[in-house]
Amino acid sequence: AGLNPHDDISYIKSAEIIIDHVKNGVKMAQKHKLPNAIIEFIATHHGTTKANYFFIKHKQENPDTNIDEKTFIYPGPLPRTKEAAVVMLVDGIEAASRSLPEKTYDKLKDLIENMIDDKIKLKQLDQSSLTFNDINIVKDILLEKLINIYHVRIEYPKEEN
Repeated sequence: AGLNPHDDISYIKSAEIIIDHVKNGVKMAQKHKLPNAIIEFIATHHGTTKANYFFIKHKQENPDTNIDEKTFIYPGPLPRTKEAAVVMLVDGIEAASRSLPEKTYDKLKDLIENMIDDKIKLKQLDQSSLTFNDINIVKDILLEKLINIYHVRIEYPKEEN
């Protein structure tokens, strides 16, 4: 792995830089006259979630400090279309899958389930009109694609004697 630019700056500054990629992406997309649907994908792909890694690290290193959580929250908006909601799910899950130390069928399946459950609990999909059936299709396809990307072998059951 190479140098991490976040090693030399505060967690608050890191969160600001990461969160700004949404605003900067929207500006860039508008400048290049990309279609509105693409601009919506960019604007909504983190919804109003928290840049959790930097929030947790900041909290751990400053346990006695009152932390303004808003500093670590993406400004939104929430995805308003099924397609934008799918982009949100796929983007987050694919990124998180890269940090899994062990990429097995079960670990990928659990990651997908947990991350989608979190988005539902945080009401990130509420404006998108995604159905449970849509979500199940997304889960199945994501699992299939991540298994292919990481060349995961499904463990075969051992025959009992």
